[in-house]
Formats: sequence, C-alpha cells, structure tokens
Amino acid sequence: MTTIRDMAFAMESFAPLELAEKWDNVGLLVGQYDGKVRRVMIALDMDSKTALEAIEKKADLVITHHPIMLEPVNRITDMTAQGRIIMQLIKHDVAMYAAHTNLDSADGGVNDILAKKLGLSGVEKLETEGFDGSARVGFLQKPMPLGDFCALVKQRLNSTLIKCVGEKDKQVIKVALCGGSGAFMLQAAFENSCDVLLTGEAKYHDEQAAYELGIALVEAGHYETEAAVCEAIKEYLQSKFKDVEIFISDRNTTYYE
Repeated sequence: MTTIRDMAFAMESFAPLELAEKWDNVGLLVGQYDGKVRRVMIALDMDSKTALEAIEKKADLVITHHPIMLEPVNRITDMTAQGRIIMQLIKHDVAMYAAHTNLDSADGGVNDILAKKLGLSGVEKLETEGFDGSARVGFLQKPMPLGDFCALVKQRLNSTLIKCVGEKDKQVIKVALCGGSGAFMLQAAFENSCDVLLTGEAKYHDEQAAYELGIALVEAGHYETEAAVCEAIKEYLQSKFKDVEIFISDRNTTYYE
C-alpha cells in the first residue's frame, strides 16, 4: 500500500525541496512517514475549514501549496487558530504536506501553469537577486491594450477583482508573471523590458514603484493566480498512484468578496 513517504518522494521529484527559499517551511509538516494513504486531498491553503473538509472526507493526507508554521512554534494549544488546526489534524490522523516556493519555481509548477493559462509563448525563467527562477517571462500572441489584457486575465483566471496600474490603452506584449505575492519581481521585469508584471497582490508602494518606472502592474488575486496548480498536482500524483483516491478541495480561499 502507498505510504506518506511514497507521496513525499513523488512530490519532491516534482518540486525539489532545494528549490524552496531559506525562510520557507516545506515538506511533511504533520504526520508519520510510514502512515498508509488511501485518500489524498489537494488544497491551496490549510485553514480551519480546509482541515474540517479533510476530516469529513476521510483524507489521510492533505497536500497544500501554502504551509503552516512559517515561524518557529513554541507551543501547540487551542488558544491559537494554527494550534487548533494542528491539533485537529493530529487527532483525526490527517497528515499535511506543503510545497510552496519550491512549487513556484519548479518546472511545470505555479508560474509555468500561469503562463500556460494566459497562452504565453517563448516562456523563460525570470530571475532576480535572491529569487532564482521563481517567476516567468513570455509573450502574448499579439500586442493588445492593457485594458484588454486585464479582461483576458480576469476571464482566464476567473478573478473576482482586478487591480491595474498603467494606462488602459498602453500596448502590451511582453509579460512577466509571478503568482501570489510577486511584486518583488517588479524591478527584474522592468530591467527585462517587460510591458507588464502580472501577480496576485502587491503593496501600495509596489504600485507606486510601477507607476514611476512606467511598467504596468496587474494584480489578479493571490488565490486566483495559484489555484490551477492543484489540478496539476492531482494529475501528476494520480498518474503515479493508481491505488489512491486523489481529489481537490472544494475550499475557495479568496477571503474577500
């Protein structure tokens, strides 16, 4: 029978741990490596409702993109949301595995999938100091106004909210992208003569920097720019483990309306 160790090995072949940033917390976070796996749930996040869903659906393992315990944990109690989640997982013998910045950078990971969703061609890695290969750069099939690009992003990613810095009639063809919180790639995108940087979310001062640099910045939602990776993980694991039921969480972790 398939074990959690088998699942971890497969995930680390897809998204090697060494690709993760030093501050990140990836790999098996809760559970026993020798635990048996019959049902696996894929989710972008682990929050209280995700944990409850995993318990109700009798998942043995939850694989998420975003980890928990990013900061050192001194105690696990019911006085914190994180503590309650961990206690629930352990109580119901549900393991948790996270692939985060390593999955962003991996070939076929978050940013490659995002580029594919937008139909970009000539996709290459976009690097900047301290972040090697986490973002991508590619080209639209033909130039289009920034306003039309925003509409394309909204439709392809099913985004509920699009924020845009830049003149709507500005022509764009060379696109930098980094799912999630990717505004740290703004300078690299500018230096690579990109017309626009697409990411999930940015800070006010990132928006100000984009305005001053003259590069367009499109924010399409943290969840929306990463969610498609769940299907990729499912397809990858299902091809390797025929004896395991693998399904995607119903949880949509866009917290705003």
